[in-house]
Amino acid sequence: MEPTTARSMTINYLLPDDVLADVLGRLPPRSLAAARCVCAAWRATIDDRRLLRTDLLPLSLAGIFIHFDDLRFPEFFSRPSTPTTPAISGKLDYMPNKYALYAVNDHCNGLLLLYTHVVNPATRRCVTLPLLPPSRGTFSDNYIVFDPTVSPHYEVIRISYLMCNMRLDPIIRESEWPPSPFLLNVFSSSTKQWEDRLFVREGEAAGTIGDLVKLYSRQHYAAYWHGALYVHRCNYVTRLSLTDGKYKVIKNPQDIDMSKCLKFYLGKSENGVYLASLEQELDLQLSVWILNESCAKAKWVLKHRNNLKPLLSRWGYHQVNGPWILHDVNYDLYRKNFGGPWFYNVTYDDLLLEGNNEVPVEDKYEWYSDNDDVDHDTQDGVEEQSHVSISLLGFHPYREIVFLSLSCERGVAYHLNSSKMQDLGSIFPQNFNQVSEVGGGIEASFPYTPCWIGEFPEISSEDHLYRN
Repeated sequence: MEPTTARSMTINYLLPDDVLADVLGRLPPRSLAAARCVCAAWRATIDDRRLLRTDLLPLSLAGIFIHFDDLRFPEFFSRPSTPTTPAISGKLDYMPNKYALYAVNDHCNGLLLLYTHVVNPATRRCVTLPLLPPSRGTFSDNYIVFDPTVSPHYEVIRISYLMCNMRLDPIIRESEWPPSPFLLNVFSSSTKQWEDRLFVREGEAAGTIGDLVKLYSRQHYAAYWHGALYVHRCNYVTRLSLTDGKYKVIKNPQDIDMSKCLKFYLGKSENGVYLASLEQELDLQLSVWILNESCAKAKWVLKHRNNLKPLLSRWGYHQVNGPWILHDVNYDLYRKNFGGPWFYNVTYDDLLLEGNNEVPVEDKYEWYSDNDDVDHDTQDGVEEQSHVSISLLGFHPYREIVFLSLSCERGVAYHLNSSKMQDLGSIFPQNFNQVSEVGGGIEASFPYTPCWIGEFPEISSEDHLYRN
């Protein structure tokens, strides 16, 4: 008999069942899963008491949060709920500040990071972040890391970046970026405080400040994978190890031409960290790489490359609605003022508070996310798509699928293994063309995996968004 098994049997005899269950129940899910393998008695206790609730973990895709220019709330584009799937509402009507602009900055394992709040849409709870003074000399973005299999706590990390054409001293322009050590502000939900944390660089920098300020990218997505945060900015990715205080720079794949008009999306998918680029000219070339860190130096491995323009020229959608549904959060909130001005200059006191709060339910559609054999390249009723504008909405977290937007009108699932496109439905917010500025489109988007655990306080009934 192995020592571990002997000790576990001794504990079983010494502790009553209720006490053992209470001790095991305090473990995080990942440790609880490991404890389940120790012996038959522990496995029976965990299974009989249902201590390991995998149904509460972020293991499924519920939809995509999309932030459109000039809209105050993010829209939620989602799979319809069914009797076997819990309903998720994209309406953030429980937020405490009714005058704020609720743009989503980041998402990680079920938690949304807004400018001043962390939100769990599944449990409809939120917490307010303490404010930090503005960064001096640089700009910054916030990112969130959360792994409920390890801990119920999360961290928010503020990372400085360089803005295009910043006016800098010539000496500073020759300095390396990111610097080493790299001083970052980190908020921990366990301490409820911001703290300064130093990260030391391993390897070379991304370049000089003078070279990097010439580049600009609107997208700044991040991915959290195996205890590290990956943040994409222009022509490099910063990998922050949150366990040992080290970071390294991973430059873009060598065959990316930064002189072209590119859109990027860094995200987590089936096999780790993925990077997608989309050229806006010529053939709308989509390229997808997977980050390989098995060797001493991380490198990007090309997974897929295809020109989408020929595919779009013979592909057409045939459904007016569905199978996915846009919740039209902003239209519902501004329904009373429909026909007149209904965005920034409208206060919440003017809103019709009895908007549609129900989550769309539509059982007759099915999304074949696990079936790449479905043929979507039919020629019947094809519409001309030669002038379509494409945006990257993100990666499916558990399937090799890229979500795309066609001219901010249709949501599409593009299967990397079959190069087939699947129409998911309309993503155009109702009457968005009456609200948006010329050229308005999608600011950011985040595939959402719901999580029903985490330490969040209840929202007081008098502090929610619709308080009069």
